[in-house]
Amino acid sequence: MADKEYYEKVAAISREIAKRSQDLVELSKDNKTFKKSELDGDTFIQSDESRQIDEIIQLLLSLTAELKRELSSPTNFLEELVACNWDKGALYCLLEHNILELLPKTGTVSLTELAEKTAIPPEKLLPILRLSVCNEILQEPINERFQHSIMSECLVNDSGLKAFIGFQLYETRAASVHLSDSLKRPNPTWTGKSAFRHAFPASKDYEYFISQSFPGMICQNYLFPEKLEDFNPPLCTSNEACIYIFNTILWILPDEDCVLILRSMAEILEKSKSSMLLINDLLSPPPGADSSFFDSDKAYRRRDVTVMTMHNAKVRTLKEWQAIFLQANPRFKLVANEYLAPQVGHTTSWSAHSCRGLWELKLGSSESDESDSDRGEVE
Repeated sequence: MADKEYYEKVAAISREIAKRSQDLVELSKDNKTFKKSELDGDTFIQSDESRQIDEIIQLLLSLTAELKRELSSPTNFLEELVACNWDKGALYCLLEHNILELLPKTGTVSLTELAEKTAIPPEKLLPILRLSVCNEILQEPINERFQHSIMSECLVNDSGLKAFIGFQLYETRAASVHLSDSLKRPNPTWTGKSAFRHAFPASKDYEYFISQSFPGMICQNYLFPEKLEDFNPPLCTSNEACIYIFNTILWILPDEDCVLILRSMAEILEKSKSSMLLINDLLSPPPGADSSFFDSDKAYRRRDVTVMTMHNAKVRTLKEWQAIFLQANPRFKLVANEYLAPQVGHTTSWSAHSCRGLWELKLGSSESDESDSDRGEVE
């Protein structure tokens, strides 16, 4: 990129940041429009009154990240990209040794006291604590005295979040190191050995599950058999319709197994005309398909690599899912209505950013009666 073009781009981003920052100032003059939230899963600042605030915040995060990339040399950018591994290691030490729980709810605690309670030598504990301070996980208002930040309070108050962060800091990082190993020899997708299994060969899979609860409805979980050819879910015997829900089930299975399962479901739907099949599963959107939250593309691409690394699988695209549906039964159609039309959605809780496909499948009366639009074909 020529110097003039580069400086013009940097100037344009800077002007946009200034403009959007001023918009945020104007919208928050009463100091009641937004507030800091300790348990927010998307942005640190959470809107109380208007989605407009959220949109400005997301845009500012995106613009400032873009400006940082533009102002960083390739060397600095790459060094920073890998240097944060030490930050993650320090945070994992805090979680593994339950150090955050040793901090008082108010006030500070000394390095000496923390060292005594954890049995970690103070000369080793201090660098870990101070690196965490640099990332605002902890605060050090007085030399060698530490206290909670909003980040650490969040981890202490939410055990589920702490468990999730701990898993990401250890198991997923260890698996990512073995991703290259899993690519060095013939290792077919679905049937081969995942990078996670290279790192943790003794781990046990719990891949097949249905765990869904709807108030006011009678729900029954059905466990998949060890042999998929034995898959035979119960037929609806009541006078009312049955709703069969596959909630994040098929993503881990090879195409041929998905087809086998869906063919069995088609036979059930044939016998119970009022019943339906709802599928909620992982979906890989094309780049740029969603800009509803900061760095959404990066989040989805991380999910693609996560699934490959941890499970030796792949996140299917919308066309790939539809091909499976129609291979299972050409009469499968996606019921087009406001809520269950084919769509790309996303979850934004702290557990993960994942793109979801939401489908309601029914059988058409005959193959000749079905148009491409009835079947939910996407060009």
